[in-house]
This record gives sequence, structure tokens and C-alpha cells, in this order.
Amino acid sequence: MTDPSITQRLQNAAPRDRQLGIGLLVLAGLVVLASFNGALSGFFTLGTLALGFLVAHRRTRLHGLAVPGGILAGIAIGVLLEGITPFSGIAVAGIAFGFWLVKILEPQRHAWAGYVALGFAAIAGLVFVTENAWAVALALILAGVYVLSRRNASVARESATEIAAAQPTALERLLAWRAAVAQRDGQPEAEILRTEQLERLATLRAQNVDGLFGVLDTAQIERHGKALLTVMRG
Repeated sequence: MTDPSITQRLQNAAPRDRQLGIGLLVLAGLVVLASFNGALSGFFTLGTLALGFLVAHRRTRLHGLAVPGGILAGIAIGVLLEGITPFSGIAVAGIAFGFWLVKILEPQRHAWAGYVALGFAAIAGLVFVTENAWAVALALILAGVYVLSRRNASVARESATEIAAAQPTALERLLAWRAAVAQRDGQPEAEILRTEQLERLATLRAQNVDGLFGVLDTAQIERHGKALLTVMRG
């Protein structure tokens, strides 16, 4: 019969063994990749050193360990970016990230690292602009296209607004209709329809003459209903 304590130890060890196995497989993959690419090799070497310092910092909380850990991590990322991208001087951006990582890990004791990170970021931007003119030109082209598209959209909206403003409103059409009817029939405009009635009609969305009830009486609807619907619809 199996000792329960042995069974328990085996069960506790199983997750650790699984994690260790996965870690070894990942490590093997990195080693293989590093053998084909110098940038990956440098990243792997420096990254391993950085990881050691960062893990030690997390476990011991010793403030001095954050600085080499962050800087090595930044250099590792810079080496990797320099090797796998066509941008000259991009390694400086990785160093900027490393100092920023130091600030994140120890914001109180190593606040200075944030200023160093900004300095390296500025240098990276300057190097990028001077050494990668084609990339800068492409970025400017994209920015120009974006600005022009926004401008065209703005002009289109302004034109639509101007067109809408130039068209008479429903109330203006109704007032013009009443004036024409009064001139044709020789009647005062107020006897045809009152202005307040026209104002209320201008806000209606009547689909047929029945929708005019409540604003006009039966006689007015019979006399002018269809004409008013035509005018209201524009």
C-alpha cells in the first residue's frame, strides 16, 4: 500500500515539474533561435542576466538590484530591435526603456531614471530622424494624407451646411404659399391661415390630411389640406 505522504509529495511536485519542463523547452527554443541570429543571441544572453537581477530584486527587494536589471533588460531589447528591424540607432530606444523600467520598479528611490529615460528617448528620436530619412518621409506622407482627408471631410460638411441653410425652411415655404394664395384670391393673408397655424404646421410630420386636424378646422383642411401637405414636404 502506498504511503499517503509519498502520494501527496508526488502530487505537489507535479505542477512544479510541468513548469520546469515547459521552461526548459522554451529555453531550448531560444538557444536554437540564438544560433541562427546574432541579435537573438545577444538578446538571450543579456536578457538572461537581466532576468536574474530582476528576479533577485523581486525576491529580496534590494534597491540596488533594480538598476542593473533594468539597464540590462533595456540593452537586450535594444540589441534585439537593432538586429530585427531596419531602423538605425533604434537600440537607443531600448536603453531608454531600460531606464524607464528602473523608474517603474523603484519610483521613489530611482526617480532620476525617468529623466535619463527621457534623455535617451530624445536621442533615439534624433537618431531616427537623421538616419532613417525614408521612414520619416513615409510618416510625413501618411500625416499629410490624414490632414487632407480631414480637410476634405470638413469642406464637405461645410458645403452640406451651406446648402441646407440656403434652402427655405418649412415655415418659409408655408408663408410664401399663403402670400401667393392671398394674392391669387384677393384675400388678406390672415383670413387664409393665421401665422401661428403656419408655425405649428411647420413642425408637423403629417403623412395625410388627417394629421392636420388639431391645427386646422375641417373647412380649412378641405380647402387647403392637399396643397399644404405638398408645401410641407418641400
